[in-house]
Amino acid sequence: SQLDEVRTLVTTLQQQVNSMSIAYATELEKSQNWEKLHRELGERYNILEKEYYELKELYDKLKKDFEAHKKKTM
Repeated sequence: SQLDEVRTLVTTLQQQVNSMSIAYATELEKSQNWEKLHRELGERYNILEKEYYELKELYDKLKKDFEAHKKKTM
């Protein structure tokens, strides 16, 4: 009788361990996906920031050229 109870408890514990292992693996995968997404977004942000500053420089130059042209035509 006690052996049957121990077997039942061991089976129950094994099922709990299996469930916890699956839950852990799932959370680990989610965490890795978030890390990958964060890294990709960081890279995209850096590209956009670089392009923004390049465009800003071009805009400032164009504006300066336009102001100079406007003064010449007046």
